[in-house]
Amino acid sequence: MKKRSPEHDIQAAFFAWVHYLEPHYPRLRLIYAIPNGGHRDIRTAMRLKAEGVRAGVPDVLLSHPNLDNTKHGLYIEFKAGKNKLTKEQAYFFVTARSVGYECVECHEWGEAAAHVVRWLGMAAECLLVGGNSGEISVKTATL
Repeated sequence: MKKRSPEHDIQAAFFAWVHYLEPHYPRLRLIYAIPNGGHRDIRTAMRLKAEGVRAGVPDVLLSHPNLDNTKHGLYIEFKAGKNKLTKEQAYFFVTARSVGYECVECHEWGEAAAHVVRWLGMAAECLLVGGNSGEISVKTATL
């Protein structure tokens, strides 16, 4: 039986929201997942390490500056339950912030969506749609 991944579920729901709104907000095409985490067999892990995969890199990057052009991009790290940043992730956050990026830790997809809405200056109503498991449903979130 495959182990359930709550962090995967949160990230998948976030990207369902992104994909739903992308036709209306083309800048959402600049947000993408960074597949650094997960358990892999040793051969795959060695190959990915040789290709530049690094421990501590967040799950998602929005490669677009914030509204006032004071930050280069927004990194998002998804955590489920009581999970916290690893030592490597905390170090990445400090380093990325020191060179002009923002980094956030989110425990719900709506929390990440709220960060993106603020970052891109999207209409607050965008937080009223979103999808668990790819379905669009009513969502409450605050800016």
